[in-house]
Order: sequence, then structure tokens, then C-alpha cells
Amino acid sequence: MFLNKKYIVPDNIEIIFDDNMYKIITTKDLLPNEKIFDSQGYLIDNNIITQFYNIQIYNKTKLETITVNTIDHAIYINKDKYLHIIDSFMNHSCNPNTYIITKPINMNNKTIKYESIYAKFFIKKGTELTYNYLLFEYDSHYNTFECNCNSNNCCKIYKGFKYLDKKIQLKLLANLNSYVLDEYLNDKLNN
Repeated sequence: MFLNKKYIVPDNIEIIFDDNMYKIITTKDLLPNEKIFDSQGYLIDNNIITQFYNIQIYNKTKLETITVNTIDHAIYINKDKYLHIIDSFMNHSCNPNTYIITKPINMNNKTIKYESIYAKFFIKKGTELTYNYLLFEYDSHYNTFECNCNSNNCCKIYKGFKYLDKKIQLKLLANLNSYVLDEYLNDKLNN
């Protein structure tokens, strides 16, 4: 089980606690399309709304115990809920500086989801890394928050892809993960 494992933060990033939240910052300049790190996802029970886990992370030179939960740190992939450890500390932006490629890998007759996180454009050392939660969550149900990214396409109140303005939805369609796309298409067919 993933709880018995120690996670090593890659050298090119650091997890920090600032402004009452965890953030991932880059420890070096990143080039466009440069792979930043890989993250393994662990399948968790879809029926559990909130569950807390204490995990151990080697963050540069120190071992930290950090609490993660299934609301803030899990995403849906093909209707399955996965808890990703390192990238779960990346915060949302409607105009993120990273993109994520998700790929399933069969290991011991179980499908495990790996995510590779890439720089969308040049990112200067010390910059917070962000990704767009809307591409991975159709309806956030329990995890709504005020978005302060101030981008032109800012959702203002984050509730999930389902609640976005239709024009913004159309702009994001090509980048959605398969779960969000399926939910969107099902809504379109049934309404």
C-alpha cells in the first residue's frame, strides 16, 4: 500500500508551505515541454468521500510527514479515483504553467496510473508550478473554492468543468482527461 512508502521529491522541485498552503516550486529554470517529474497514482475507493492519510516525503534534505486527503489530493481517471502524491501539492490555475500526460501501466495485473508533468513554456527557477484542475474534475461536489489566478479565462469560483461558461468549456475540450470528457458528453446527450 502507498502509505508504507517514503516519497522522494525530485531534485528539480521542492514542496513548500507558504500562505497557509502547500506549493510546488521549481529549483531550476525549466524549458518548454521539459519533463519535470513523474507521479504514480494509487486507486482508492470511489465511495469514500473524505479519508486522511499521513505520508512521508523526503523533501531535499529532510523527512516530513504530511497529511493528504481524498478531497484535495485525488483525481478521477476513467471513473476511477486515484490519489497522486507529489503532484497533489500543485495548486490550480486557469492558465497553468504545466500540462500533464496520464498513462496507464499494468503492474502485477493491476492498472496503475502514472502522470508525467511537463513545463508548458519557459518557467523561471523559484516559480510555483500549477495545473488546471478543471481538466481532471467534472463536478467538484465537495471541493469548491475561490480562484485567484486572475487569468483572462479565470473561473472565479472553482466548482468543476461542468459549471464553466460554455465558451471556456469549448476551448478546453481537447485537453480534458477521458473521465471529464465522458461526463461532459453524457450531460450533452441527456440534456
